Amino acid sequence: MSGRLYESLLPQVQEILVQEGVPVPGWRAAREERERFAARVAQAIVERRLPRDGWQVAELAGRLASMMMGTGLLEPLQEEPGIEEVIVRNGHVQVERYGQIEDVGDVASNDYFRQVALRVADLGGQVMKADRPFVLVDLPNGSRFTAMVEPLSVNGVAINIRVFRPERQRFSQIVSTGTFEPYDPARDLSLVQPVDDPGLPPLARFLASLARSNLASAIVSGPFSSGKTTLLNAMSQYFPTTLQLSVVETFRELQLAHPYAARAVVPATEESGQVTMREVVNVLYTRMRPDALVVGEVVADEAREFLRAANLGVRAYTTIHGETPLDALRRLETLAQEEDVPLMAVRELVGRGVQLVLQMRRDSLGRRFLAQVAQVQGCEGGNYVLKVLYDAGAREGQKIVEELWRACLPS
Repeated sequence: MSGRLYESLLPQVQEILVQEGVPVPGWRAAREERERFAARVAQAIVERRLPRDGWQVAELAGRLASMMMGTGLLEPLQEEPGIEEVIVRNGHVQVERYGQIEDVGDVASNDYFRQVALRVADLGGQVMKADRPFVLVDLPNGSRFTAMVEPLSVNGVAINIRVFRPERQRFSQIVSTGTFEPYDPARDLSLVQPVDDPGLPPLARFLASLARSNLASAIVSGPFSSGKTTLLNAMSQYFPTTLQLSVVETFRELQLAHPYAARAVVPATEESGQVTMREVVNVLYTRMRPDALVVGEVVADEAREFLRAANLGVRAYTTIHGETPLDALRRLETLAQEEDVPLMAVRELVGRGVQLVLQMRRDSLGRRFLAQVAQVQGCEGGNYVLKVLYDAGAREGQKIVEELWRACLPS
């Protein structure tokens, strides 16, 4: 049965049961109570002659009952072989199966999934409201349910269900998946699909390929109105749709091209009871398994969250004011400093978390251009080690894309 038919049947059955005063059992209801509820759903289907699309009444009623007692249309997906995650972004559903992201499609409306999130919150003993528009709930089957809704989420309802299988994993099974095989950096390079667009110069192809392969965390630096946000927006069109992208800003400025990003806007002024940037990045997004995180322009506390994410293995991108790559790194460390945390400790986090600085400039005629690409090679003696891969003012600046890839491969 298609998701759309489920969506049309569910409200009809629910309305019938509400009219007749039949309560929906809770998650931990006894087996007998759940079976009686499924029988009542079957009775409603037969009496009202609802469409069955060729399904047997008992099987259809069992599925609908399970949905109403659980996570709705997302319930059957959790039971499919190999499913590790169920992902919803504004009505579009994806699943992670055996480590690979697959598109399921536009299964239902955004309003439908908002109701799912509200019901799960209620059953989990929580309330989603304007000052707390997200929920983290452990489902009865052991899976973890995470959701955020408007106004925090600006791209519709975002839901992640991390599925934990009840069966025990045998050691031989993880051996067969290659867990203990040697790591070959060359294999990562071989998996990169270069953006082979003859209309783009080598440097542009490099940046496009960098985004497509999600190889490095990068900050785009430059003075005011130098094209920082424009460059990051342009790079985002090459993020694959299967890339799990999370975005957080203090005000909505980025125009990212990714269609299924989880996107939150957290006001810079913190009021009592208001969701904070730290909660979004380090509580909510960590449970939504992002491959990449985009933080809107770093001007204050966003720096800390950017660094925390970049040092947790998530590729992170942001923009920052800076006249040179070194200036940008110094500004990032200054903004990220916390009381009682030594400067050198913060500098180490910057040196480990950032791989590239893309330096934008603006000339006297108003032309915005990429002036430098600098690779951050860590810290030595408390100082950043930078390698300039590209310099617009140097004759040897035009390097081929392959050389840049090798320089940016994570060690």
